[in-house]
Amino acid sequence: MDRRVSEPGPLIGTGRAADVYDIGDGKVLRRYRTDHDSSIEAAAMRAAWAADYPVPEVFDADGRDLVMERLVGPTMLKVLGDRPWRYARIADELADLHARLAALHIDAGGLDGAVAVRFEPAECLVHLDLHPGNVVLTPRGPVVIDWSNAGMGPRGADVATTWILLTIGEADDIPAALRPFVGAIRRRLLRRFLRGVELPDSAVIRIVAEHRLSDWNLRRGELAELRRFLEQFASVHNRLP
Repeated sequence: MDRRVSEPGPLIGTGRAADVYDIGDGKVLRRYRTDHDSSIEAAAMRAAWAADYPVPEVFDADGRDLVMERLVGPTMLKVLGDRPWRYARIADELADLHARLAALHIDAGGLDGAVAVRFEPAECLVHLDLHPGNVVLTPRGPVVIDWSNAGMGPRGADVATTWILLTIGEADDIPAALRPFVGAIRRRLLRRFLRGVELPDSAVIRIVAEHRLSDWNLRRGELAELRRFLEQFASVHNRLP
């Protein structure tokens, strides 16, 4: 690991689980605040990179530290906050990223560092957090970040996850003037997104929803909404919520 990684530069971003530092030379350090094996995340990103999927280039991974390419541009979430009328374009781009990821041919066992299996059947590479806050709109196009939950899983797991997150999530950094309209914008975004993807079957939705209950990053209100989502799902048995 480069010596500079032990002395990170300016803090340029912070999330629920990790902080991001500019360490120069077009690189950033993503440092987790708790014990975390970043090599698992790096393996998934390298698999996506090798298959020409838009991810940041990974340079190094060691324990809680992950060194990767610095991206320039706003997230989809930031664009939605600034220009909510662009929700249709954002939804279409998000749906395209989902479709492209599900179509990748990944040899998980043949990589330098095996990609973890998150759910069975392990049919494709899944991100499991592919929402507007994790897509950066760069000059080269949309790039997907934060692969900390990624691994192999069933087709449809990403769509199910994003469906749930757009239903229950408390978006960070929404301008105060827009907060009364967040619900309406999110519903329109979700409807447009779901029209552009292949819908997952009920078993995948249930597995993903139950898995998210153990996510310590979820806030109390999000957990309550997720439990409500599962209750509504159970009330209609195997039909989609």
